[in-house]
Amino acid sequence: MLLETVDPVPRRSPSDPRQSHRLRSPLRRHRGARWPRHPPHPRARTRLPHRDHPGNHRLLQRPPFPTGRGHPRRKTPSTAETLIRHHLGICLDSCHAALQFEDPAESLRQYQTEGIRVPKIQISAALQTDSSPASLEALRPFAEPVYLHQVKAQTPTGEILGWPDLPQALAELPSTSASEVRVHFHVPLHFPGSGPLQSTASLLNPDQLGYLTRDPLTHLEIETYTWDVLPPSLRSTSIEKSIAAEFNWLHLQSLITP
Repeated sequence: MLLETVDPVPRRSPSDPRQSHRLRSPLRRHRGARWPRHPPHPRARTRLPHRDHPGNHRLLQRPPFPTGRGHPRRKTPSTAETLIRHHLGICLDSCHAALQFEDPAESLRQYQTEGIRVPKIQISAALQTDSSPASLEALRPFAEPVYLHQVKAQTPTGEILGWPDLPQALAELPSTSASEVRVHFHVPLHFPGSGPLQSTASLLNPDQLGYLTRDPLTHLEIETYTWDVLPPSLRSTSIEKSIAAEFNWLHLQSLITP
């Protein structure tokens, strides 16, 4: 099992111009692909054509392997499926799953049932609270301009409400009947909570993520990339000590061994 951390430094800061990360993509070789003029999201690793661009439709309609009588690379459906299942898999982000009010362990069970490999799991935690005035006020320091922080809220009837970013959610949540609010803001795994704010790290435990012990080849990644935009009260130590604390938290949860 391989465990690593990703660089928590944002790809841009409020004082820096948004930069385009011109990384090569296989799509650049497609004749119909054109790149958008607007800059990508700061976390984007490649620049992709707009989803409605006709070149995208032509690309997605192409079969994964060549077909046709006598083609030297022609694959039967069963062989193609075997190759796809061998080479393609799911990267499960526990923060994203929790944001959708999904159980990461249940997601893993469904992937196993369908025979879908999970070669990588991003161990991360989202903010979790209720919609009381005190809770919404406690969330305001997390409404920073560098990253988008999608918000999901669940009502007592089970309905899921959503907003693309935290400021919009803070403005509209008081008029809803939401009982629980989750924010796509990666907080350190060892975050103990602050007032009404908690994290979804409680969803990460050996009983729920027993998949990790059954597949030792799974690549684990600590993904607290928001270090530089955390409120000052959560950055009272150095980044090195915070990373070490996250490793220690995973060890205490018996998710990794030293």
